[in-house]
Amino acid sequence: MNEKLAKASKLVSARLRKDESLWISYQANIAMSFVDACGNYKKKECKTYLNRRDIHRIANVAATNFLTLLTTPIKDDKRKDHKKHSV
Repeated sequence: MNEKLAKASKLVSARLRKDESLWISYQANIAMSFVDACGNYKKKECKTYLNRRDIHRIANVAATNFLTLLTTPIKDDKRKDHKKHSV
């Protein structure tokens, strides 16, 4: 990891630890990424119950969707047109 990235990572980590509102915001966004991916998967696969393999797939899709939204620059934000990754 280069020095600038390491500093940025430390700064974000420190802010998350100190700012409860920021922590809750990140936590909620991560959780909702999983909830959304889970609902989409169950609907697409016509499943009521999920096994470990399903949950693993869903978690990876949710993580990708969260990181995609996190790294979308605000000025270029086309989230309403954002194509979510699917399982």
